Parts: sequence; C-alpha cells; structure tokens
Amino acid sequence: MVNNLQFCFSSMGCPEASWLEMAELAQAYGFYGIELRSLRGKLDLLTALDEAFGSPEVMRDSVEQLGVAVVGLNSGLSLLSQRDEDLQAVQGLATWADRVGVPYIRVFDGGHDGEGEAIEVLGEALDWWDRLKRDRQVQCDLIVETHGYLTDSEKVMQLAELRGGSLNLLWDSCHTWRMTGRSPLQDWPFLQPYVRHIHIKDAVMDTSAKKGFRYTLPGLGEVPVLELLKALRRDEFQGPVSLEWEKLWHAELPSLTEAMRSGVVAGWW
Repeated sequence: MVNNLQFCFSSMGCPEASWLEMAELAQAYGFYGIELRSLRGKLDLLTALDEAFGSPEVMRDSVEQLGVAVVGLNSGLSLLSQRDEDLQAVQGLATWADRVGVPYIRVFDGGHDGEGEAIEVLGEALDWWDRLKRDRQVQCDLIVETHGYLTDSEKVMQLAELRGGSLNLLWDSCHTWRMTGRSPLQDWPFLQPYVRHIHIKDAVMDTSAKKGFRYTLPGLGEVPVLELLKALRRDEFQGPVSLEWEKLWHAELPSLTEAMRSGVVAGWW
C-alpha cells in the first residue's frame, strides 16, 4: 500500500524508552514522527524533557539531526475540569513547543454527564488560550482530543459553531467506534474540517472485559481502520496519523514493535 500518509506513534506505546530509542524505531518503519506523552517512564512531560535535553534548543537540534518530527506535546489538561497544575504545565510546554518547532499541545475535552453548559465551558477554555497566545506571542496551538464529551460529533459541531469554525481536533477514531457504536467513516465527513491529527488503534467489543472492550494488535480487531485510511488518502489528509498503542495504561499489551509489525501485515502502513 502506498505510504502517502504521515504516520507516527505515541510514546505511550514505549513509555520507558528514551527519545533516541523512539526515533530509531520511527526511522526503522519509515514513520514521519512521534507524539510525546511520556519519556523514560515519566508522565510529567516538562520534567522529562528538561532531564532528557536540558533545553529546548538541544531538543530541536536532536530532532533536526535525526529527521523525526515531534508532532505534538501531550498534556494531561482536561478543558472541562482545568486543574491549576495542568494549566501551568500547558504554559510551560508552550515554551518548549515554540522553541523546538512543535505545532500542537494536546489537551483533553473531558467528561460531562449533562447538557448545555459543557460547550460554553469548552469555548471559554479555548478563549483563554487565544488570549494567552495573543498576549505572550505564542506560536503553537492547542489541539483537543475527542476523548470524552466530544466523542459525539454533534457536540463537536456545536463547539465549532460557537467558535466560528476555529477548532483543532485530535480525533481518536477508536473512541468514536466504541463509545458511539458508529463507524468512524460515518463521522469523518463532519469532523474533517477540524481534524488536524488522528489516533488509530484496533479493538474488539468484549462484555467480559472491564470496560466492555479490549485492544488487539493492528488488523486483529473490529475497528474499520483500513477503510478509514482509504478515506484519508482519498481526501488527501495532511495531518499525522498516529498509532496510539496504550501500553502505558495497559501493561499486558504486546510491545510497540510487535504492534508496528502487525500494522505492516495488516496493510495499515
């Protein structure tokens, strides 16, 4: 299959790995880049970056030398809860992102059981970021992962309308599949104008599992990933398409290397 998508992977798949080890794995599979959530076992990404590189300039030089892009710095901020420490971390990550040349800082939508006010809260949080960008001349942007409330594409459309179309989404296509029961292909036409980055992974619904599903190696599950990739190629999607192999949270999963091999066999890349 022609590799005309910008494939990458999340560091969640190899949480104990160093930057060099991750970069070498990306090179081995011809992947475009990496999204950083953890580094050498540390979830506090600001601390991990400082310990690994010492300065953004050293990191930038390493990224350029290795030829593997950092497509995002992934924070733990939830826009619907907005813990102070997470807000501070995002501002710190913005400094690294701008000086390294990373386009996005990932934030979560957050969970919400009710209706109505969540859209306004999300809008206000993004307005806060817009003001911060303007006042501090920040270049990178926030990208909101569809992890909870925004898994429903109708909610995404409401937020986009509130924002006048100004919305950057990291679309977790597997969450759409398992939380709504819809094929990602049904939601893609509606989400496409706002999606800058996509997570892919495979899973099966399993009522005996704790959360009603379990992850599988690429190509061994029920998520229509091949069909989605075909649609992305057809529509000339230009953003990162990232294997989010959640070994950080599911230690029982096979290694990221095995998952990437499985993706080759399945024809994902």
